[in-house]
Amino acid sequence: MLLLLSMFVLFTAIVGFFSREIVDYLSRLFSISGVKIFLPIFLVSLVVETDAVWSWWGLSSFRMILSSTEQAIVQLMPFQTVGKALARISLLTLLGCLPLGIALVLTRKKPMAKAPYYAYRIGAFLWVLSVIVLVS
Repeated sequence: MLLLLSMFVLFTAIVGFFSREIVDYLSRLFSISGVKIFLPIFLVSLVVETDAVWSWWGLSSFRMILSSTEQAIVQLMPFQTVGKALARISLLTLLGCLPLGIALVLTRKKPMAKAPYYAYRIGAFLWVLSVIVLVS
């Protein structure tokens, strides 16, 4: 544990010391066309491939949370015939709109012309991931 802590402190000190060079390198790297698309895909694929067990655990725990939330919504509904479908629809709608709602609340504190663009991307990603997890 102490070794891990000391490695972390050493790594952050090196990054802090060479921060200007790192920023210059990253700006040159991201100025190449296609890197903004393929680098995140490559990094996520690398993490999933090297930590497949942890990725599977994370997806299964996310599915368990979604299923328990869906069952809680079904229990609140007075009718059971279409309760599961309506619970899924409401849960997916809520998960798709949640990042945008958080961004709008945060922009009230600091006025902006419109909500940050990343909120739409996070909402779309969360919605697609939730659909895949709930349907499978």
